Amino acid sequence: MRLGIFWTLLLCVGLFSSSLSRVYADSERMYLSAGWISSKTDFIPDRDLTHLFQQSLRREGVADSTDYSGIVINQNDASSGFKFLWGISVDDDFDWELGYIDLGDFSATYTANVIPDWDSATTHAEAWARGFTVHVQFSPNITENLEFMIRGGLFKWDARTDSWFTTLNPDESQGKVIENEAGYDESYGVGLVYNIAGKYGVRIDLDRYVMSEAETDVLALVGQFYF
Repeated sequence: MRLGIFWTLLLCVGLFSSSLSRVYADSERMYLSAGWISSKTDFIPDRDLTHLFQQSLRREGVADSTDYSGIVINQNDASSGFKFLWGISVDDDFDWELGYIDLGDFSATYTANVIPDWDSATTHAEAWARGFTVHVQFSPNITENLEFMIRGGLFKWDARTDSWFTTLNPDESQGKVIENEAGYDESYGVGLVYNIAGKYGVRIDLDRYVMSEAETDVLALVGQFYF
């Protein structure tokens, strides 16, 4: 675990303990949020596609020194999903939030002519990612009903990548290879929330979620209910 993640976790645990004690002592308000997200990721980078393609060739007994031509890489790195949040406003300017986010599904292909074996061999990759978040949020008022938010915390994520290899000859195609990954990394972001009649809110969030070496940027439109 990286040092930055350790300090992030330590900070969150300390703030969580402080927040709960203040909520129970002062009866500060809580809220639930749910909304739609639009995400963009580099979870399947070009170098990983190249590696998957070479692995597929090795399984077919083709040497690494084989020449390729006509390489085409297609990335479908944008997706949509949803998120849910449970929050505690510990005072006028600070919140504590626990959440779940589905970052969506992503896909990519790497196609090349392999000389002299095949025309148009392709490695396909599909991935999904989701996880739980915990963060502290600074949320000062800009106007009576409008708040600015800046937050940082921990992201516990799970992801899966399915890859397979096809050629123009179906007999040389390969079945799926499934790779599961999980980890703890940081998340951080900013946003605005407009409060309506003290009981409802509409918020826009812009966040970055880190997953190992990959980063996913998320724009979210969220409804909020205070109780």
